[in-house]
Amino acid sequence: MRFQLRIDLERCTGHGMCALLAPSLIDLDQWGFPVLRHESLPSEAEARSARRAVAACPVAALKLEPAAPQRPR
Repeated sequence: MRFQLRIDLERCTGHGMCALLAPSLIDLDQWGFPVLRHESLPSEAEARSARRAVAACPVAALKLEPAAPQRPR
């Protein structure tokens, strides 16, 4: 199953823990708020990093959700 990472920027207070725990997925902007490199997590290793970041977020601003199935072209 594929997952996608979401950030609730209204809830986020810019602690930066997510970027420390998932540096391949999340960058920080100039004010210290997270920016996703990509929402879809194609590998299990990226999903594990995302789970750690979600669990460590002090304000629960990160969510890991099942990705919508891709439609065949």
